[in-house]
Amino acid sequence: MTYSVPQGSVLWPKNYILYTKPVGAICKKHGLSFHFYADASQLYMTFKPKILNSRHKTLQNIESCLIDIVQWMKTNLLKLNADKTEVILFMPKRNNNVIDDIRITVGDSSNQTHIIC
Repeated sequence: MTYSVPQGSVLWPKNYILYTKPVGAICKKHGLSFHFYADASQLYMTFKPKILNSRHKTLQNIESCLIDIVQWMKTNLLKLNADKTEVILFMPKRNNNVIDDIRITVGDSSNQTHIIC
């Protein structure tokens, strides 16, 4: 990258949130809910793991959303750290056998899903 800002951002948390407000619109466009913090974001979506189409559509929405966020960040001289991006799947134990291996592609990396029951 040509430009960088030290960790903790010189914009201060409130101004950083205002600067990144368009990311919320990107998330909404893809049907994701979100929470933004000063230096972190959480995107989330619910789906029915036993229904293959629901699972597939959810993964597509998440990946499409991340592609749009990465593009927005590049346009605004920011960079998503794909190595620190995690996907966590929360589900009841009764669905453990339904989902074997889910991967989400973020930028050039494919991240393993952490399954928490």
